[in-house]
Amino acid sequence: MVIKYENKITNNIFLVEKVVLSDGVEVEKYIERIAVAIKATDAATGYSKIFDGWVMLKNPSEKESSDFTAFEDMKELPQHIKSQCLDWFFDERRRTDIRNIINEEQKKPVAKQGGWTPDSFQNTI
Repeated sequence: MVIKYENKITNNIFLVEKVVLSDGVEVEKYIERIAVAIKATDAATGYSKIFDGWVMLKNPSEKESSDFTAFEDMKELPQHIKSQCLDWFFDERRRTDIRNIINEEQKKPVAKQGGWTPDSFQNTI
């Protein structure tokens, strides 16, 4: 089964009001996590499903102030956050799980309508 993946990084985030970075500098509005989504489509059948999640970003204790961009100054998503999201997208275990879910869901029965005209109600009294 060949799966086509489309990745989306949203602008939905969780902020921590104040944190202390690894070099002891206190900063405000630290992005803790960001919402992402993967749309996975089976190339053969066209069946698709969206999987969403949260990417936990680098812990403040692992980040120095020289790497920190103030939230108010962000005009676009910083590259280091994009990189962490891409790592989440391309995680092989996650993709294997997605493939397995899509494979199993396509085996489930689906509701359809037959090509015939349905009977009308009949009075059986």
